[in-house]
Amino acid sequence: MNKAVKNNRRRSAAKGRGKKVFPPGWDAERVSRVIEHYERQTDEEAAAEDDAAFMAKDITVMAVPTELVQAVVRLIASRRGA
Repeated sequence: MNKAVKNNRRRSAAKGRGKKVFPPGWDAERVSRVIEHYERQTDEEAAAEDDAAFMAKDITVMAVPTELVQAVVRLIASRRGA
C-alpha cells in the first residue's frame, strides 16, 4: 500500500474517532488486526501487495477523480447489497 493511501486511511480514521460504528461483519478487534497488518508491513511488502492487486484477473484497478470517490464507493456498496 502506498504512503498516500496509508495517510488517507489515517485521516479517515481520525475523523470518526468519536463514533465506533463498524460495517456489517466488522468489529473493533478486526479493525485493530487490519491496522496492525498495515503498520507492520514493509515498503517492499506493500509494493508486492499493490502489484498483486494490479495482476488480479477478477478486479480492475483504476484512477477515480477525488470528487467522485464517495459516489463510486456508494455504487459499489449498493451492488454488493451492503
